[in-house]
Amino acid sequence: MFAFIVVMLVALLCVEVVHRRFNLQVIVTAIVCGYLVGGAIEGLQRFYTLGSGRALVFGESLVDPVRDATLVVLMATAGACIPFENMRSQDIGIVFRLVVGAGVSFAASCVMIATLSLFPQTHEVFDIGARNTLEATLIVSLCTFVTSLPFLTKIFQSLDLLNTRLSRNILLASCIGDLIVYVATSIFIALATAAEGWVPQIASHVAHIAGFLLLFVGLFRVRALRPPGQEVWLLPGFGFLVLAGITLDVGPLLTGMFAGLYFGERGWSWLVKREGLEQATKQIGTLYFVLVGLSLTTHLQFDPVMFVIFLTFTSVVKIASVFACIAQRLRHLGLAFGYAVAMNTRGGPGIVLASIFFTEGLIGQDFFIVLIMTSIVTAMMTEVFLKGMASLTSLKNI
Repeated sequence: MFAFIVVMLVALLCVEVVHRRFNLQVIVTAIVCGYLVGGAIEGLQRFYTLGSGRALVFGESLVDPVRDATLVVLMATAGACIPFENMRSQDIGIVFRLVVGAGVSFAASCVMIATLSLFPQTHEVFDIGARNTLEATLIVSLCTFVTSLPFLTKIFQSLDLLNTRLSRNILLASCIGDLIVYVATSIFIALATAAEGWVPQIASHVAHIAGFLLLFVGLFRVRALRPPGQEVWLLPGFGFLVLAGITLDVGPLLTGMFAGLYFGERGWSWLVKREGLEQATKQIGTLYFVLVGLSLTTHLQFDPVMFVIFLTFTSVVKIASVFACIAQRLRHLGLAFGYAVAMNTRGGPGIVLASIFFTEGLIGQDFFIVLIMTSIVTAMMTEVFLKGMASLTSLKNI
């Protein structure tokens, strides 16, 4: 236990130093630092003939609950920062088409991956480490569906477009789409990790999720009745939702997300005024990705061919699907393409999905690295495209 705490503190210190020195994304920095620290410990302990460093320091009985707890905090932070209160006057028709477009990309990915799997020549290219074609199809499709709310928010802030109609529609659509992805992922993982009796397993899991969501709706309605200035009373409700999620076994993904949604922007604004709490919350969230990095072995290989194919395939499917749905509503085809490119941003949620699939043993290390790289590159693509688009037309007036 002491060795585990020491290693976590060292890894977090490395993350802070590297992030400030090189201005890299915190998520990627945390995974890399976790990987390097774990590899260094493993190398030292092998040198002193003590066996595997990871096995000695990071027992599964300790890593799993800590990783789940940090994932709850990470998702709660993300849920609390979703600005529902400021998203009431949006163009529902555009938001609906954006969400449908993301859903179409999921369906198109499923069909295309299932079709390609019929040809033996493609098996090696699409070997992502999944146990069967169905799991591989769903994993690729879910990673295509997801859109990054945090990255998009940061991009719109940097371009001074956060309060525009364009940004509000995209952020609301990405929020709705990601909630759908998280619920679907939770059900998928319950099925994929079930030893037997998958029909009762999915029925039980769906019933638990439904009960948890009903509880969330009830608490959220009670929350709305409280006037501003009584945010401290949000803490018991937050804790109750976390305990309910653990008891109903809906998974840390949904538990954290909906507990964070309940706590909301009001609660988060109140919380971060307390000295040290905001930084502590960020460090706990960062710890999750450090643990993911520590679980990687030292024998990593980056497959550039798989990366280019996956990036191209998923980006074309996502952009084309969203564009086809939104172009019917907008007369400005360039603006429609801008919406489509923005919805292709995977960013942090894409890395979270990749981390969950990897830690559950559903994908291999090589494909995990491909998913991380894809999430980063799609965010960069969106930022470059929107900067260029903003220089050609006034997005603030659209």
